[in-house]
Amino acid sequence: MNSKIGGKVMPGSQLLVIEDRGVKFINDYLQVWFNLVPDPENDGRNWYAGSATSALLDNREILDPVRADALWLFMCHDREKRCMQIDQIQLYHSGGSEELGKPVQLSDKAYHLVANSERVEPEFVELTVAVPLSEDIDPVTQKKLPPKYELYRAIRLEAEANYLDEKLSIHAAPGAGSVAPWFAVRYYAHIHAGLEGLALLSSAVVHSFAAGVSWGARATYALGCNARIEDLELDSSRVWASVAPCKSLECRHVFAREEEMRKVLHVASLRTSAHRVAHAGSRS
Repeated sequence: MNSKIGGKVMPGSQLLVIEDRGVKFINDYLQVWFNLVPDPENDGRNWYAGSATSALLDNREILDPVRADALWLFMCHDREKRCMQIDQIQLYHSGGSEELGKPVQLSDKAYHLVANSERVEPEFVELTVAVPLSEDIDPVTQKKLPPKYELYRAIRLEAEANYLDEKLSIHAAPGAGSVAPWFAVRYYAHIHAGLEGLALLSSAVVHSFAAGVSWGARATYALGCNARIEDLELDSSRVWASVAPCKSLECRHVFAREEEMRKVLHVASLRTSAHRVAHAGSRS
């Protein structure tokens, strides 16, 4: 069932799965390519797993906005551009310890689709992907043991949205006999911002931030979640956001340009909730 906004018929959202390489989320406003493999170009650059390597808002790239606005430079896009990437995760040790384990790097580990994970409704599409976590070593044989846990990421695109919603959880592998532990993740984004560099546009609330290009192209990426962002680092093109340990995590990844920047910043700085993700950047 189509919906109508401002006299325009909305065909709803779509989900395109390209074998085991990636997934494209599409609606009338947004196209996001989510990469499943670490080396999408088969050129040895194996650090792209679990990231959105393109985010087109109204057919213009948000992650490389300077070149997107200079059409003659489009073919020279920044190869490193991406967002939504969980570059590392930490699990609580067993036995009730509150100490976190060593960080597990995920950028070079391939994701897979969870069986029967696709869900398509008139209002949204959703897909669940998973990545196995660290493999233990058998102390006798010194061989790798199957991983006990997997990180599940359920990603949803609504038909009228310029954002992706995501829910994270840890699942024990079949036969592992383990209770899924608490976890802490660190999100990573790389946005090409030109000579002026990337600006932290809002960080007023510990549950969200907005970063982007504050001149010219005026592209913004915002992240809101229902857990505390304990550490936020930013340089000229990159952002790292470390989220506090939790049993499950809900996030909203927002993409906006100049006309919606004020709304994104206002919502990202004022609206958070302990139980659901802030409605940052939604279109009225």
